[in-house]
Amino acid sequence: MRQFLNILVSIILISSCSEVRFSAPQPLNGKVLDEFPKAFIGNYVGLNGDTLSVARQCFNLADDECKNLKNERVVLKQKGKLLVLSCREILMAGEQLERKGWEVFPFEMKEDTLLVYFIDTSNEKKDETLKLISEIVPVENVLNEAGELEYFYIDPSICQFERLYSTQCFSVVEKFVRID
Repeated sequence: MRQFLNILVSIILISSCSEVRFSAPQPLNGKVLDEFPKAFIGNYVGLNGDTLSVARQCFNLADDECKNLKNERVVLKQKGKLLVLSCREILMAGEQLERKGWEVFPFEMKEDTLLVYFIDTSNEKKDETLKLISEIVPVENVLNEAGELEYFYIDPSICQFERLYSTQCFSVVEKFVRID
């Protein structure tokens, strides 16, 4: 799963001008899991050819190191059928990037395909998505040292996160097909 997160984070950082970060792992009222549910354990291949391996307590994307759910910077939560992976800091090309807040990735299994979601602010619907988010929860623009927008920061309540999710602010970013 952490490998899955690294792929997602890579996609986000490469394809977007900015991302949406959360004040805390989501959903706030979700149960913290220390293992991936059995239905998610296995090996997958993404549409771009990347491989993802999910074990009981860790995941591995491509040839990256296995990421363990016992790491305090990664939180897996479940609320009903919804599973959400939240990551506080990410490791890119061997460099730890520390940022305010958490990146949040809801995911689900549909047949033998693992679908991973995030809030996409890089596509043609960026303005529409940000308007929808700001109608649900206040949005803070976080600037880098040069004064340019680095990411958006939100602090949703339980109800606000449910609205963000149900109003389709999250979109599919990657599909992984089970290969074993």
